Amino acid sequence: MKLSRRSVVAALVVAAVFLLVVLTAQTLLTDFKLDRASLRQEECMCRLVQIRLALNLYVRDNGGRLPLSLDALVDGKYVDRRNLSCPATGMEYLYLLAGRGGRLDALGPDQPLLADAGFPHGEGKNVSYVGAKAQYVTKKRFERASAEHPASFEEALRAANSPGKDSPDGPGSE
Repeated sequence: MKLSRRSVVAALVVAAVFLLVVLTAQTLLTDFKLDRASLRQEECMCRLVQIRLALNLYVRDNGGRLPLSLDALVDGKYVDRRNLSCPATGMEYLYLLAGRGGRLDALGPDQPLLADAGFPHGEGKNVSYVGAKAQYVTKKRFERASAEHPASFEEALRAANSPGKDSPDGPGSE
């Protein structure tokens, strides 16, 4: 059976339209996926800012002292527990001063205070600093910062890997 030239052209047009629809759908889905990831990163950043504000309130109410763990913020009703984790991963944020406490005014503004666990946002993570700024930081830059403040990062990683949480009145409080 021989196909007419007209039916071949019609079949090619249908195939081209189908291909165009598939490529358009793929592009839209990819854009949607990227937008969703971007929204999660922004929500993560907002949560870090909220925790930072809760830390400010805690410090004000506790004589300038930082808590030993983020649990103190939940116990004191400064923040809801569900806001202590990244929306992209569900993992709790690292409190880089866990177990140390101390006075907020004794820390420099560039001291990292809170960070995502791992690198959930592509090649980086969101970090909140003592100076109240929060920003996206690449893995390389974060590793450089952890070298500048090794004690904070070692404590945070130790706390993240330990089965129990420090209480606000536990060891290390002065």
